[in-house]
Parts: sequence; C-alpha cells; structure tokens
Amino acid sequence: MRVWAFGGPTDKETPRQLYRSLTEGKSRFGYSHMDEDNLLLPNKWVPRRRRPVFLLQIAPGDWIVHVNVPKWGQCTAVPVVSGYGFDDGAGFLFRHYLKVDPSKRITFDRNSPYVVPTVNLRPRGPHQQIRAVEDFKQTLANIKEKREATLGTKTHDHLRSIVRSIQQFYPRAKLEGFLAKVFRRVPGVVDVVENGGRWEYGADLIVTVHRSFGNMDLQHRIVVQAKSFWGSHDDLKGVSQVRTAIEHFNADAGMLITTGEPSDKLEQDLKDLSEELERPIDLLAHTDVAKFILEHAQDLVFP
Repeated sequence: MRVWAFGGPTDKETPRQLYRSLTEGKSRFGYSHMDEDNLLLPNKWVPRRRRPVFLLQIAPGDWIVHVNVPKWGQCTAVPVVSGYGFDDGAGFLFRHYLKVDPSKRITFDRNSPYVVPTVNLRPRGPHQQIRAVEDFKQTLANIKEKREATLGTKTHDHLRSIVRSIQQFYPRAKLEGFLAKVFRRVPGVVDVVENGGRWEYGADLIVTVHRSFGNMDLQHRIVVQAKSFWGSHDDLKGVSQVRTAIEHFNADAGMLITTGEPSDKLEQDLKDLSEELERPIDLLAHTDVAKFILEHAQDLVFP
C-alpha cells in the first residue's frame, strides 16, 4: 500500500468540482490536460511539459489524499479501486483520473488533532508520496474513533518492533527460556520451572508466586504456555494445552503468552475455559508482551 497526496488548486470552484468527482468514484489530477498527454498513448516527448507518469504507479489498494478539497484547510482521502484512466475531464481540465471507492472517502481538517504529525499533508508540488504509511493508517483510525494523536501512537510502533525482534530472536522453544528469565525478575515470584519438552503436559513454565497476608504465607502455582507467532494468532491449540496444564499440575491459574495478535475466538475460548475451570486465566499477547518485558526486565531488551 502506498499513499499519495494531491495538491489542491487555490481557487474556490475547482476543489468543489474535484470533490464532486470523488463522490462519483473518480479521483482527478489536472496537471497537463492536452489529448497527447494521455498516458495510455505510446510514450513520446511532449515539448515543454513533463507527463505525470507517476499516475501509472498508483494501484488498487493505494490511497489518495486530496489536499484543500472540498475547501481550503480540509483533506479528503479515498482508496483506489482501479488504475489510471483519461477522459474529457467532466467539464473541467482534470482529465487524468483513477477510480476510487466513494463509500470509503474520509474528509477531515488538515490541522486536526487526529492527524499523526509525521503524515505530510503539505505537498510542495502538484503531488507527493506520503512515506509514513503506518501513521497514515493510524490517522484514519483516529478520525473514525475521534481519538487525538499522541506520543503513544509512535510508542505503539516501537512496541510492535520489540515484539517482532523477540519473535525473530527467540523462535519456538527459545521463547520459553527467555520468558523464564523475565518471570524470575517479577516481584513475588519465588520459583520458575522450565518445563518444556516431551512431557510438559501443556506447561512450558511453572511459576510459583509468594504472597503474604497477615501472618499467612501463601503460594500460588501458575502454568504458562508460550507461543511464538507473527500476525494473527488464530490457532486454538494453546487453549487445550492450558486446560491440560491446569488439571495435571493442579494449578491455581493459567496464562497463555503469544507474540501474535489474538483472534476474537482465542480470547473467547480462554474466557470460557476460565469460567469452566473456575480458575483465573490470563492472555498476554503482542504489544502487551513487550510492555510486560519492559516493566520487569528492561535490561534484556536494552542492555
């Protein structure tokens, strides 16, 4: 996915015409409008004019942001559904077009607090590619949810990067050993058994937590199943493994840790299992894994 910003004209009527065209499913570009400027014609030199060949690079799935459309200070973003075309300009001189989905267009103030600052909405020429694609996606989400852009937006990207590095550096069984080091630094943890192997009975780690209550010393056994995933975690095997671990080790609680992003089904199945067994079962997933590690073992990430 790429994102393109089209600079808007400075008069009042043209931005309205461009917006009307967007509502009809065409994003228009007006630079060079003679018949010979049709980019679908064989390539040839056009005197004193640069042909806007970048339009041929725009593909379905890309987004176009029209700056100062429908009026000055506003932007309208639309997703592209098909490639380049050239027509009569619908009554004005913007003959180059790309088909877009008007049902998904989003209009917002260029200086809105929802816009992530790294998204450049001030093109220096007729067009400019917006490089901060992830921040653009976040901007669209912020607009829909009416949520202001904050430093947390960028922090989330850093957390994702940490999770990605962990998943790459500690694949599969190595993740268990890494998490064991983290748990040993958590206050209240008095024992961590690395139980992974052929006879693990669903528990990669067995964590014992000590709590004092008045004159009583209480210990709780938590079984942990660790999964190294990237992308969506749809696999439900971990749920049955947590069940097996809690039942076999008579654990007080269970935990599933995954570097992936949990599916709704995974979250619901763990909730149902917790209610069935009458045991607390926690899910630590994706960026929450990074937060957990940074809270208790930051030196393992930033030595």
